[in-house]
Amino acid sequence: MPDFSLDIAGGVATLTLRRPAKKNALTLPMVRAMAEAVAALPARSDVNVLVVVGEGGDFCAGADLVANAEALSGGGDGPAANMATFHALLRAVWGFPRPTLAAVAGDAVGFGMDLALACDLRLLAPTARFRQGFTKIGLVPDGGSSLTLQRLVGTAKAFELMYFSDVVGAEDAVRLGLANKVVPADALAAEVAAWTARLAAGPQKALRLGKANLRAAMGDAMEAALAREADAQVQCLTGPDPVAGVLAFVGKTTPQFTER
Repeated sequence: MPDFSLDIAGGVATLTLRRPAKKNALTLPMVRAMAEAVAALPARSDVNVLVVVGEGGDFCAGADLVANAEALSGGGDGPAANMATFHALLRAVWGFPRPTLAAVAGDAVGFGMDLALACDLRLLAPTARFRQGFTKIGLVPDGGSSLTLQRLVGTAKAFELMYFSDVVGAEDAVRLGLANKVVPADALAAEVAAWTARLAAGPQKALRLGKANLRAAMGDAMEAALAREADAQVQCLTGPDPVAGVLAFVGKTTPQFTER
């Protein structure tokens, strides 16, 4: 089974993450291929809406820490190139000029949370759980959430969620402004279909221009946020703390961070 699929029907492109055994955690080849596929969508006349969903009961557990261990150790193409790969996917989703929606069940952690926040709308199953997670392994948020999280929940709460990486359940996510609505798990797919059908059948020019206006009011903040995040993450990735964090995560122990 491929790691993801991109299906188009009725004006809706559905990007499905398909690594359920790993909670749809992201590998570099998977991210690279998804970025290319999503970046090609705006040129299509048969796509009015983009939906991002995870298979198997979880949305996305972020980067696969085991599969991407070389990136964390500074090997391979280097931390900067690996950051650029993940940012290409974030840019493709964020930059899609028409409505986007994340359907979130289960875990949305780290870059998985950031990917959901990059969408315009979020529908949740009661099992949805958001968690920044980065500080648990000695890293910084790197998927645009230094912008999106603060805009959605406010500065004080954004600091709290970043610092402590506490879990935010579905109902609290809606209360805080992280998501639009919680629906029963067995009704999530139907609700997503209903929302996307309305969007796909709506006034496409007006929706496109309305989205552009909302984004323009934010200025060029996302590009600036990604640049700052990439610089900070590369600094983190070239030190020992992330390796200690990942080893502790895999071994289910408490990491000992040494950098200042």
